Amino acid sequence: MLPPGGAGCGAAGLPEQLVGQLVGALDEINTLEARVNEAKMAKREAVDRAHAAEARSTLLEAQLSALLNVHAAKLSSSSARASDGAAARTGAGRAPDDSC
Repeated sequence: MLPPGGAGCGAAGLPEQLVGQLVGALDEINTLEARVNEAKMAKREAVDRAHAAEARSTLLEAQLSALLNVHAAKLSSSSARASDGAAARTGAGRAPDDSC
């Protein structure tokens, strides 16, 4: 007497070879799904790192700009003092001497 479903059949009445192929296909699907999820996680992490790097870059640009402004102000002040000192040494800007 044959088992229900015929000779060499699995529990669902499918041939054992087909059942094996289905199990193998499901394993492959699960493996691929895990890889996709890992890739999505890696992408999220990369995007987060890119955003953090962009924020650091913006902060560094602002700091550099502030330093350049301070340096420019110091140069301007130093240049003005040097100009005033040169004028004082040469007498430029004084009233004419009428003592002769």
